[in-house]
Amino acid sequence: MKVGDLKEGMLVRAKGNWEIIDCDWPMFVPSRNSKSFKKSKRDAPGVTCSHCWDRVPNKEVMIFVGTTDDDWKWGGVKRHHRFLWKGKGVIMTGYDMRYLEPIEGEDNE
Repeated sequence: MKVGDLKEGMLVRAKGNWEIIDCDWPMFVPSRNSKSFKKSKRDAPGVTCSHCWDRVPNKEVMIFVGTTDDDWKWGGVKRHHRFLWKGKGVIMTGYDMRYLEPIEGEDNE
């Protein structure tokens, strides 16, 4: 799947032998001179996709909420794709979209 295929309210899950997991990448905010970034004391609630080599992956569902261009970096980028997952709002980078697939159904077409 590509970022351009996402629509607000779309249900997605990890495809194949991949699963969605919490990701503890640090969050970086602009420094005082605003030309560089420094590590923030708080972390962004982010997720990524991980391959399950020797076990069956969890096929949890996420709902796409939208995309934002923020003034802070997470995963090396400022553009974050926002989802609802496990009852909380999370972000994901565009790189991980290749591991997602839409859930086919009458409400998600």
